[in-house]
Amino acid sequence: MQAIREQGIDFILYIQSFHSPGLDQFFHAITQFGGAAYLFLIPLLVWCIAPRLGLRAALAMLVAQFLVMVLKDYFGQPRPFQVDPRIISDGEWGLSFPSGHAQGAMVYYGLIATVVARRWVTALLGVIIFLVGFSRAYLGVHYPHDVVAGWLIGAGLLYAWLTLEDSTASFFSRLSTEKRALLGVILPLAVAALHNAFYANPASYAIAGAVSGTIFSLASPSARSAFDERDRLWRKAARFALGMPLLFGLVRAMRYGWPTEPSLTLSMLTFVNGAVLMLFVGIAAPRLFGWIRLTPSQAH
Repeated sequence: MQAIREQGIDFILYIQSFHSPGLDQFFHAITQFGGAAYLFLIPLLVWCIAPRLGLRAALAMLVAQFLVMVLKDYFGQPRPFQVDPRIISDGEWGLSFPSGHAQGAMVYYGLIATVVARRWVTALLGVIIFLVGFSRAYLGVHYPHDVVAGWLIGAGLLYAWLTLEDSTASFFSRLSTEKRALLGVILPLAVAALHNAFYANPASYAIAGAVSGTIFSLASPSARSAFDERDRLWRKAARFALGMPLLFGLVRAMRYGWPTEPSLTLSMLTFVNGAVLMLFVGIAAPRLFGWIRLTPSQAH
């Protein structure tokens, strides 16, 4: 394993030998497609293009991110810039193996590419998946084997997701409303609590809450609507322009007055925070758009 890490450091140093301000800016931007950009991309897909696909891709990516968090905590590997001071990096919080950006991008963009099934979309998203992974090595925050492992695990998760999604959805649909609600909250919360008990990582509660909120959003009638040819570009732009400030305002408001020390209260607030954000994206915002006539069904 030490030999693999040393080869990885050599690879990082080699690609960083070509670094320039332009390349640095490019890869800092592209790496966000495996991280912060989801905050924009998920609402864009849900509100403006294909609600159900947007929520399905978000749920798959969130499950992948929870798994990668468990793997990171289990292996506990430091990032390459922490091991070799020659590596140029702005630094990043967290552990190294495997790459969550690479794994999440493979699942999120891979699911979209599979469902859309158009060559140009598959090619474009394939390039994004590759560049997100490559950017992690260029920025010195992951070894190449972290990235490759992320891609491989993500591909396996994507295959499993596509294989089991219909049967799992069918199982949930046969349950009573009360049982579905109970499973949609208790199961993610229990998994997060178990992970936190072993690794003391409260971030798992945020992902669990987001998973719970996405599950309820998928069960909502707003998720059953599909792309409507009557929908005008100005309405899509208006929904996004209205929804994003509200979403960011909600993000800021949710943290007001939170306790700073780890506690059961903080864990529950973190879970609720994740759930509320996805419920806003999947249910509250679409209903608001319909109420103010920013959807085709209301406009015609």
